Amino acid sequence: MKNFFALIFLPLLAANALAKEPYVDLRDVNLKGKVVEISAPNILKVETLQDGERRHFWVEMIYVDFGKVANKSCQKKTIPHKLRDRITPDSIKHTPELEKACDRIDDWLDGEPVQVEVTEWDQPILKGYVFHKSVNVNHELIAKGWYPVDYKQTRDANLALLEKRARCQRVGIWKSKMGIPEEDLKCQD
Repeated sequence: MKNFFALIFLPLLAANALAKEPYVDLRDVNLKGKVVEISAPNILKVETLQDGERRHFWVEMIYVDFGKVANKSCQKKTIPHKLRDRITPDSIKHTPELEKACDRIDDWLDGEPVQVEVTEWDQPILKGYVFHKSVNVNHELIAKGWYPVDYKQTRDANLALLEKRARCQRVGIWKSKMGIPEEDLKCQD
């Protein structure tokens, strides 16, 4: 009887052991290309040249809290089919805040060469860091005081220090916090 159970369970154990081997993702984590469209303030369309073929990727910048303008379409035309689950048609309503965010990113990155360090191969939108002329765009958005850190995604101390420096220098969105005692206390240490 023991031999019978051994014959049944040994192949199952072997199959289970093979299934637990680590999966190695061989996709390149660095993409180089040109920004061809600002789909949303936090989502860029990047065109690359791979194996002699032009390909497009949508990249979401991580760790930056874009607030109300996140996933809101910068395009006044129709939304690409692949992005309709993420950028919904009812989000096309343009507000002054959205216009300002889209213009800010558009002036800085549209048509510019970038390098993307992919952290998550989520389809249809990749997630990662965007670099422009060796500047980490994700970090620069926080350092310039344009956006706060998204603490739902990360607790990175470096990002918190960038945000604190922007707060204490009263730049970007932190300008209006001048004279608020709680804000002044944050700059004491």
